Amino acid sequence: MSDEVIIRKVKSLLNKLTLEKFDSISDQIWEYAKQSEKETDGRALKVVIQLTFDKACDEPPFAVMWAQLCRKMYDTITDEIKDVNVKDKEGNTVSGVNLLRKYLLNRCQHDFERGWKMQIPEVDQNNPDMMSDEYYAAVKAKRQGLGLVVFIGELFKRQMLTDRIMLQCLTRLCDNPREVGDEETETMCKLITTIGKSLDTSSRRNKEWMDTYFERMKEMMESPHLSSRVKFMILDLFDLRKNKWVSRRGNQPAPTTIAQVHEQAQKAKNEEKEAMKRTSSSRGSLPHPMSRAGSHRGAGSRDLQREGSTGSNAASTTVDGWSTVGSGSPGSSSKGTRANELANFGKTDRSKTRSSVLGPGNSPFASLHRASSKAGGDQKSSPSESRSSSANMFR
Repeated sequence: MSDEVIIRKVKSLLNKLTLEKFDSISDQIWEYAKQSEKETDGRALKVVIQLTFDKACDEPPFAVMWAQLCRKMYDTITDEIKDVNVKDKEGNTVSGVNLLRKYLLNRCQHDFERGWKMQIPEVDQNNPDMMSDEYYAAVKAKRQGLGLVVFIGELFKRQMLTDRIMLQCLTRLCDNPREVGDEETETMCKLITTIGKSLDTSSRRNKEWMDTYFERMKEMMESPHLSSRVKFMILDLFDLRKNKWVSRRGNQPAPTTIAQVHEQAQKAKNEEKEAMKRTSSSRGSLPHPMSRAGSHRGAGSRDLQREGSTGSNAASTTVDGWSTVGSGSPGSSSKGTRANELANFGKTDRSKTRSSVLGPGNSPFASLHRASSKAGGDQKSSPSESRSSSANMFR
């Protein structure tokens, strides 16, 4: 099988790989790596290892899954796969587990020593949506560099890399603490975050090395080349170790299966039901306003109000259905009185009405009013008097 076919098929399978379908897809990937049994140079295995390594560096959140895939190939490989071009110290041909580890370790060491130190260009403030090609290249290099150390840490936790290799990596990163930059310090923080708990609790010797690295990081805090962001990362690392390597932010997001997602959703639903039950039970001692007990209590209060109102201001109802409120009884008023009152309805006694004044009282037109119709009323003023009064108005 040609390398082009293996690359195309394995890339497709790596894109489909999930924890839910891990067993079935990883078996198919191994079938392509197994083609090296018919080869003498381990070419197919080398291609699969290289593609898996690139995928792991480019997708750091799934480093656990890629390390698990490498561990499965590590446990499955046989000595029938060999590479005549690779020799050990004694000059023997390397095969099987040692060959896979050789391929993987050489690639990790090469990329780790190369580093990802690249100056990320500043974003144009006038046009922040348009990034240059150099910017994207630098961001990709940083993502792959940090993804590499996370992948190395996950391989170490699966006993594919030794303690000595990890200690050498950390020593290299803090070799010159007063002159380190953001790249080396951030890489060291990421690596210690991944493997710190394993090293700190595995043996006394490793714990002493961890104490030394944290003392170095105190010196790195004084470096003039470090940014405030990276200095805060170091402080977070000190807090993480002080808290027994338990993050204050809770568990970091990791790949999960669909069954685990359903389980988490069901757990959240059950917790919500329990909370609702506790809330309803705490309210059970108080009757609800719309319940029967509350309505009976309200009816009793209304009866008391009725009893109190009958003694002070009683209302009586007549035969025709009208309710009258007052001290007198319905029979005290005679029908004749009612008839007289209705007979005078709409009539007005003009003798008692006041004369209508057209205008304000202090107005010169106040003398203009309606003449009274009574006999012996006031006489009208003469025309001469009226003219004189009107003539004096504008003096």
